[in-house]
Amino acid sequence: MRVPTTNHTELWLADLDASGDALLACERATARLSPDDAARSAAVRDPLDRHYRHAAAIALRLILERHFGPSMRCVSFARDRYGRPLLPPPHTGAFSVSHCGRFALVGVSDAGAIGVDIEAPRTIRMDPRRRLIVETAAQVLTREPLPVQRDARFLQAWVILEALAKADGRGIGHLLTRLGAVGSPDGELDAAATMARAHGLSLNVLDVGQGLYAAAASTAVDAPLLNVPDTAASLNAMLVF
Repeated sequence: MRVPTTNHTELWLADLDASGDALLACERATARLSPDDAARSAAVRDPLDRHYRHAAAIALRLILERHFGPSMRCVSFARDRYGRPLLPPPHTGAFSVSHCGRFALVGVSDAGAIGVDIEAPRTIRMDPRRRLIVETAAQVLTREPLPVQRDARFLQAWVILEALAKADGRGIGHLLTRLGAVGSPDGELDAAATMARAHGLSLNVLDVGQGLYAAAASTAVDAPLLNVPDTAASLNAMLVF
């Protein structure tokens, strides 16, 4: 069993149209999904989305095996009281997954919290006060200016806060409530920054292309963004690092 002793963090983008067949071939050759994984994929009603979720689950298992070894195969994950999946003992790292159509974003850390989020462009209709709270809180967390265009600005801010909320583990609802964007308007304007400091997190905007918005929260200042391979041979080769 591989138990890393240093903090190694990676981010992976999977284009499931490109890599889906290879991921399915890897699963047929060596089973890695747990019964829980299969059940979650099967519960998705839309056939194409179900295919994407199934392929993404395989990609996640391969990435976890890359970091923690074959002990990740077929094991069911326990969940904390907020519903966040946990690595089995003795591993102390964390992982996070976000889906957006044919794309999946996976983050894994051998030590420390991690959260990722990815969103597609869309029209945002939101109360101006709440929008301003979200955008202001997110801008404090990143070194890069938010986009100027109205919807792009909000979506980039949103993925930053979602990534932070996932790393924290209590979810976006908890963070928005603390900020005052949901519920009582008397929020803590610095709640997001306080949360990031408490976990020692850096927030990074990710350039994933395809017009998508993505961000990661982790203890690594600049984790590499890698692409999930699109051949079975390359997928097997990624298991060694």
